[in-house]
Amino acid sequence: MTRTVIVGNGRSGRAYAARLAERGDSGPLDLLGAEPGPVLPRALLSSVLSGELPPHLLRSPPLPPPVTEYAGVPVTSVDRRRRVVVRADGREFPYDRLVLATGSVPSLPSIAGPAGARSEGVAVLRSAADVARIPPGTAVVLGGGPLAVEAAFALRRAGRTEVALVHRGPWLLDRHLPERAGRALAGRLSAAGVEVHLEQRAESYHRAKLALADGRVLSADALLPCTGTLPESRLAREAGLPVRTGVLTDPAGRTTDSAIHAIGSCVEPLRPRPGGSLLRLRADGEGLLSFGSLADAEESVVLTDPARHRYAALALRAGRVAGAAIIGFPHAVAAVTGLHDSGAPAPRDLLPLLLGSPAVLPTVADPLDAVLCHCNNVTGHRVAAAWRQGAQDLPALVRATRATTGCGGCADEVRALYAVLKAERSDT
Repeated sequence: MTRTVIVGNGRSGRAYAARLAERGDSGPLDLLGAEPGPVLPRALLSSVLSGELPPHLLRSPPLPPPVTEYAGVPVTSVDRRRRVVVRADGREFPYDRLVLATGSVPSLPSIAGPAGARSEGVAVLRSAADVARIPPGTAVVLGGGPLAVEAAFALRRAGRTEVALVHRGPWLLDRHLPERAGRALAGRLSAAGVEVHLEQRAESYHRAKLALADGRVLSADALLPCTGTLPESRLAREAGLPVRTGVLTDPAGRTTDSAIHAIGSCVEPLRPRPGGSLLRLRADGEGLLSFGSLADAEESVVLTDPARHRYAALALRAGRVAGAAIIGFPHAVAAVTGLHDSGAPAPRDLLPLLLGSPAVLPTVADPLDAVLCHCNNVTGHRVAAAWRQGAQDLPALVRATRATTGCGGCADEVRALYAVLKAERSDT
């Protein structure tokens, strides 16, 4: 009988435990987590931060036997010789197979305070508890990536009257978007009431004041550094396993110790693929999409609307969408995402696709057999049925179906279906 211990109760750890349970692994399986509650999926951050999604809805469903969950006490060490995992309270968990799923930790700038002792007012965004601890009042977000952009929009939707975003780069999402799209995004943030500072460096933070390199000082009762993450590899390193930035493994996740595997974001990052992966943000409610490369296209279309801070670009190769950057065109985000996920050919006329032609948009009358939320096996039919039974806002739909409460990756699809349902109600 194989006893398995998984360290980390985030998305990767829980998914791995569920797979072992479904496979019928006969041995006991202990899932250990430092967080008392679920780690907050980035895809759901803006909904929780804005107050649109109550944190209690993030509770993950219990895992089936033989999984036993132990949450709220961190693991402090791994004794490879004795094959035991030791928690901070001294309790030991023996293992035959150990899986490290310790995730990542925020990479904080020096102005946030010394390691392990953040300055007063500095808040990170990982769990629902972190969101609850953000000080009230003025807020400044550091960074120009996906998390920073969503956090800034969400803080404004939550009712904060003074929100600023400071980014060292020349435009927002500069690793994902072309310049015109990034500047359109900055325009949308400004229109939402966020003060945007580009090509600026934060010099110091003290007593709710953030000093910038150009001499300006911003009021910041809350400072939210959204400046990236690093693999949480301390346990592996202290146990003597090979580590660079993250834990080193072979393609199957095995470390140099045959009894220990590592999975998820604690593993040494793979070399990024050209063009990057698909990025979807809800941002200001109208959606943002970026994937692939816009260069070397056989056919392309670019649509700009500077006055309303909208931008869309598509690149086609072999008749399929090979790259996209879309902001401010929500119907196009939904339709192009569908083309990307299905691999279907693009329509001959791309302009109606970007402008939201009814011919390429889903309606409630269409078949809804597709699974929207794979974590909880929620189909479009189930969401539509919950709507018709009275769950006619997003929190109510989430409560009724548990869609989006797993990894959060289906949030855009659920919101898109919600928008269609809401529009049909308005038309009747």
